[in-house]
Amino acid sequence: MRLRRLLTVIISAALAFLSGTASGLVPPCAIAPFVDWTPGHPGPADIVQLSVLPGSLVSIGYGFAVFAVEIRPDNVIFVDALWVLSSVSVEVPGYRQDPYALGPLPPGTYTVKLSMRTYDPASGATAYPCADSYSSSIPVGTVAGPVGIASVVEFYNATLDHYFITQDAKEITDLDNGVHVGWQRTGQAFPAYVAYQSDRRGRRVDRYYAATPSINSHFLTGLFAESIALEYAPLVDIWRIEVFGAFEIALPDASTGECPLTTIPVYRTWNNRPDSNHRYTTDRATRDFMVARGHIAEGFGPDAVAMCAPTT
Repeated sequence: MRLRRLLTVIISAALAFLSGTASGLVPPCAIAPFVDWTPGHPGPADIVQLSVLPGSLVSIGYGFAVFAVEIRPDNVIFVDALWVLSSVSVEVPGYRQDPYALGPLPPGTYTVKLSMRTYDPASGATAYPCADSYSSSIPVGTVAGPVGIASVVEFYNATLDHYFITQDAKEITDLDNGVHVGWQRTGQAFPAYVAYQSDRRGRRVDRYYAATPSINSHFLTGLFAESIALEYAPLVDIWRIEVFGAFEIALPDASTGECPLTTIPVYRTWNNRPDSNHRYTTDRATRDFMVARGHIAEGFGPDAVAMCAPTT
C-alpha cells in the first residue's frame, strides 16, 4: 500500500508538471478529464478495465481519482468520479480507485459518460469546477482486436553477475553469437506483447541503461512513476533511456497484485547492490531462489507481482 500511495503522489506531481499546471499556466478545465479503457478493441469474452484520468484538474491540488460505475439502458456506462484532494490514499465510501473491471459485455457500442467533481476529504465538500459530463465510446466487437506476442528471452553474464532480457530478434541473435561477450541464455523466457501491438492490453515497457562502469546495467519498467523518477535529477545523470517500447505487458492491480484474466504473474527481484540489476521471471521458485541469494522482491500486493504476461 505504501508503494501505491507513493505512486499516487509522484503521478499527480508529474501530471501537473507535464501539463504546465505546476506553475499555474494551464487552468483546471483546459485538459478535460476522461475515461480510458483497455483493451482498445475488446471482444465478447473480454473484461474491460476502466480508468479515470483527471486532465488538468491536478492544478487545483495534488490528489487521486476514485469513481463508481453504473450501466444504464441503451448501452450507457455512467462514471461518477471524484478528484480527491489528498496526497495520501483515503477511502471514499461507495467509490474505488482504478482500474474498474467491467464485463464481459455483449457486442455493441457503449457510450461512456463521465461526471467529475473535486472532493475535499477534510470537509466533505464537492464541487464541479468544469463541465458536468464528458462522453466517449467503447466498441465491443464480435471478436477481439488483433495482438502481436513474442518471447522475452533471458540472458546471464557470470562475470558481471547480471541478468538481461530482450524481445528484439537482432539482440537475441547477437547475444547468442557472442557479439556481446560473456552472455549466455538461462533457458528462461516469458511472453509479452510486441511494442505497439497489444491493442492497449499492455503497458509500454521502456529500457534504461547506466553506462557508469561501476553499474553497467539495464533496467526495464512499465511504471510511469519509475520512468519519471529516472528522467529527472539526480537519476537522469546515471540512467539514460535506451529503448522506447522494448515490449508491452499488462500490470497487476496496485493494491492486491492480482493479474488480469488470461495473464500470469511476472516477478521482479533487485540485487540490492551498487551495480543495480534486476531479474524478471514468471517462475516463483526462481524468484524465491534469488531472494534467498540476497535479492529483494519488488512488486505489488503480498506476492510482489511486477508485471502480468499474456497466456493467449
